[in-house]
Amino acid sequence: MTDAQDAQLVLDVHAGTVCMTRGSFFEGPCNTDALSEILTSDFWDGEPRVLSGTANVGKTHLAEIFAQQTGALALRADRLAADSVPRAAERAAVVLEDAHLLSGAPIREQIGFHLFNQARDLRQKLLVTGRGAVRDWGLRLPDLASRLTAAAQIRVTNPDTATLRMVLVKLFSDRQLAVPPETVEYALHRMERSFAAASALVASLDQASLLRHKRIDRTMIREFLTQEQEGPDPQGGPELLSRFHRRPPPP
Repeated sequence: MTDAQDAQLVLDVHAGTVCMTRGSFFEGPCNTDALSEILTSDFWDGEPRVLSGTANVGKTHLAEIFAQQTGALALRADRLAADSVPRAAERAAVVLEDAHLLSGAPIREQIGFHLFNQARDLRQKLLVTGRGAVRDWGLRLPDLASRLTAAAQIRVTNPDTATLRMVLVKLFSDRQLAVPPETVEYALHRMERSFAAASALVASLDQASLLRHKRIDRTMIREFLTQEQEGPDPQGGPELLSRFHRRPPPP
């Protein structure tokens, strides 16, 4: 890697808030098809889409891009209420996030069912997001489950190395953490290949850095990736579960 490339990887410390725009979305093999589908939503009229994937793979970011370009009403599945359907009827597009949380809530499942049918009747653009495949959501309303299963599916998978590198850089930047490129690389090649692992690791390192008044370095990263073998951190840093690392990192 050249000095210029190294410089480009150094994190901006002035980015203080999480940015969810098209420009801040990191595209890679794990999500390029999903992004393409979102960006061509003009052709969705009356045909809802289901966007699925594991935790922290970028579903919320994609839903936000969709909402920004369509002016969609954003609804959360665990907060659906009686007025959700008439409110949605006033918009040309709707996002229903975390639809897997409809499970076990009969009234909310009914509302979700009406939102789906209404989108078709009014030829609205409807994007439904959820964790995992629809069949695993545990929906008890057969009509809702069958409609969501039959809808066009958009899937996002865990990131490849290049995408995960960009995600780590963005996560550190969002928290105003200046982490050198070589330290990012150290973490990248020793952690699990998932957005969830990246998110948990950066959050833990941020907290430990604040508590200890120390910069994030290889020693701190190595400590957190091996912490489950050594027990809780006596200096106050949060634990990382075993799923957040691939193997005990070498010194």
